[in-house]
Amino acid sequence: MSIVEVKSDLAPTPRTMFEEGRPTRKHPHLTDEQLFEAGMVLQAYGRNDEAGDVAKTWCKANGEFRNEHNWDWAISPTTNAAFIAQRENFGSFERNTRVVPVENTVVTFPRIYSSTTGYWVGSDEAEITESDMTFDAVTGHLRKLGVLTRFSSELDADSVADAGAIVLADVAAEFARMIDEAAFNGTGTSAYGGVTGLAAALNASATKTASTATIADLTAADWEGCHALLEDFDDEPVWYMNRSTYVNSCLQDHSTWCEVDNGQRYFMGHRVEFVPVIPSSGNSTFVAFLGSLKLSTTMFTHGPIRIVRSDERFMESDEVGIRCTQRMTIVVHERGDATRRRSICGLKTAA
Repeated sequence: MSIVEVKSDLAPTPRTMFEEGRPTRKHPHLTDEQLFEAGMVLQAYGRNDEAGDVAKTWCKANGEFRNEHNWDWAISPTTNAAFIAQRENFGSFERNTRVVPVENTVVTFPRIYSSTTGYWVGSDEAEITESDMTFDAVTGHLRKLGVLTRFSSELDADSVADAGAIVLADVAAEFARMIDEAAFNGTGTSAYGGVTGLAAALNASATKTASTATIADLTAADWEGCHALLEDFDDEPVWYMNRSTYVNSCLQDHSTWCEVDNGQRYFMGHRVEFVPVIPSSGNSTFVAFLGSLKLSTTMFTHGPIRIVRSDERFMESDEVGIRCTQRMTIVVHERGDATRRRSICGLKTAA
């Protein structure tokens, strides 16, 4: 992306590392280029002075699209990528699933419900037994995920990159939490954007019910039973669990199955991802999942993240309101309907 030279003493300039595209020390998942652009967007809709006009000119020349009527910004690919990078840093699901951009807010795609069956044929004249491949349809309704936040008007006096990073990181963290919450714990209600997550979607054939309701008392047979449900597939299976579950059960009672390689934890030979929203206590509760999110789930998105600014919303406290939204949905399409498609399974505590 090229930067248009703006003839103004108020025009902010990126630091030396900007052109090199290296991550910054304060924000290791963002480059100076991404921080600079995020800061320019905030300046564009956060200031109504000459500096704001300079930022608006820069944004229009560099792919930031604005609706003139309501200050609705569809951010450019660079800032969009920066936001998603932060979101993946805070959350687990989006980083590990398959993300598919779509044009419509309702998506329907076919799924193989039952596969064909092969037979050995007794002789050249013998008939081959017929088998049918059965399909059903999987449908996802995209909903709007939004965050409304505020920041002090004095933030305008801060550096461009840091101002952009503050808002970017805060909103991205909340988006990530809500996405993880829906993907793992969603019940299909409006509280989860209509998403039915893994805990509610998995069938009995993909669920291992433990011998106890207490995490610290989970036995080797409980963990092995969950592992045994998983089918063989090309993608590498991953354990998803709360850090507390890992410490109080895996590490405490089954340490011979625990390994650490270059800072990455493994359990029973598979990588472990800590997911704070997965429960670590309770009866009849999923406390761990094992498998491939790429093969069992899909996250559909419609359009980039959109940003709207308001001077009036928090005017009594001299603050600026920022609203960030994106339309998306999550579909768990492999729920353990058949052994050959059991690409993810779960460990559930006893009743």
